[in-house]
Amino acid sequence: MSLNKIVSTTATRLDVLLVLQVLGAYKAGIYGLSSTLAVGVPLIIGSFATVLASKFSSITNKKILVKFFYKSIGLSVVFSSFLIIGVIVAPFVMRFFGEKYIDSIPILQWLLIGFIPFALSTPAVNILIYHFKKPHIISYLSIFQLLIIISINYYFLPIFGIYAPVLALSLANLLTFVITYIYSFKYLSEK
Repeated sequence: MSLNKIVSTTATRLDVLLVLQVLGAYKAGIYGLSSTLAVGVPLIIGSFATVLASKFSSITNKKILVKFFYKSIGLSVVFSSFLIIGVIVAPFVMRFFGEKYIDSIPILQWLLIGFIPFALSTPAVNILIYHFKKPHIISYLSIFQLLIIISINYYFLPIFGIYAPVLALSLANLLTFVITYIYSFKYLSEK
């Protein structure tokens, strides 16, 4: 779990540093503002995950586990719909910062879209860690996510500009979504 926290903290700082190094201070400011506004998403989803963690760790009956797992997926869909609403209201929020931050609007919108797989994967991540006792899957995923973020930013910042970190984060979240659900359904079918 601590490895996951270290990787996620490093990845959020690393992309801004790479944007600064490759694209300059102005682009780093544009991306930094968007990523700072989007950082509320993992905080809110993290609170949701805390609630799920205690429930998943205490369930012993398979029928109740499956029922709660599907309910938690439904709640993560609700969180995802709030992200879509965030995409819609992002232009209004960014206008509060002034005209020079208008360039941040599409970055924030794409970051919010990139967090949708993150929100949707919350039930699968939590059932793997707290019910099936498989935190090593998440640790390996975290390392792989860091490699994705570093390599995509390294190779694609000169090509895609400040959209490269957005692409990296989105792919890392999508990878987590797919892999955690594959393992979750696998372990649910075995139990």
